[in-house]
Amino acid sequence: MSSEAEPLTMARLVEQREKLMNLWDEALQTAKSTGYWDDVHACGKLIDAFHNTIARGFQDGKFLGDTPTVMKMWDDIHQSELNYRRLAETEARLVAPQRDPSTRSMVLGVSPDAQQDSVRSQQSAFHSGPELVGSLLLFQFLSNDGPLVSSSELEQFSVPFDPAMRTCVQSWQRLFAAWLLKLLADAKFGQEFGRRAMASTYGRLASNEDRAPEGAGLAASIKYWFSEMDNASQHAAKNPARVQGETLPVSWHFAMLFLIRDTGHPYSQRAPNFDGLDLDVMEALARVQDAVKPRIDAILEDADRLPR
Repeated sequence: MSSEAEPLTMARLVEQREKLMNLWDEALQTAKSTGYWDDVHACGKLIDAFHNTIARGFQDGKFLGDTPTVMKMWDDIHQSELNYRRLAETEARLVAPQRDPSTRSMVLGVSPDAQQDSVRSQQSAFHSGPELVGSLLLFQFLSNDGPLVSSSELEQFSVPFDPAMRTCVQSWQRLFAAWLLKLLADAKFGQEFGRRAMASTYGRLASNEDRAPEGAGLAASIKYWFSEMDNASQHAAKNPARVQGETLPVSWHFAMLFLIRDTGHPYSQRAPNFDGLDLDVMEALARVQDAVKPRIDAILEDADRLPR
């Protein structure tokens, strides 16, 4: 018997991917009916790890054939599945129940039901660039593992703030990241593209309003804050802020916007004198901007490959 490892074939690899995606679909259906998301995230990590392992195998010459072409095919399959997973989870979160932290499954950290079947659509996850951008923008608000910035990253970026303020800052960072996606999409593809992207976002929320009434509140919040950030951006361009002759970053204008307009934070009564808190929020927003810029660039590259 030969001691050499059996060569990789695309048929074998696609078959394994399908098995992993079926597991992910089952976990998603469970999450949709129970609000238990741990298995969804675990299956997603398993799929990503499988993809990366096989990609390294291609790079090490374990595939017999046109390696560059097959590697591109492999990466394209992964990107298509990733888009599908994001879209499907976005829609599932609109209707999934909020879990009761006192239930046995929550306390033990186990799935309340891991036996449901599901069938995944074989159609492309996104039909247009605006749909892709609009869906991922919405996903940023519905998932702890957002496509732009994760909850764990937001926690790191908000460490300097006291606990009472931290939640507000993370909410502002999330809004700012999503607004940057729309801003850069407008800049790359034009405002009509951006309008259709937002129509996709609001349409997904509206289509699930009967099952997820909180979607109307999220849509109203996005509309309000995006409009306010548009105005703040224009104001910053015409009236740059200066301290001791130094021009402050544009993120300072957004920090002041959130501190003044959002009356729910514990320091709202101090407006407009925040004793340096505005500079701390400015820095937190700037860190988010630095983190999301390459991710937004990648999303827009994907959108550019889809119909407008």
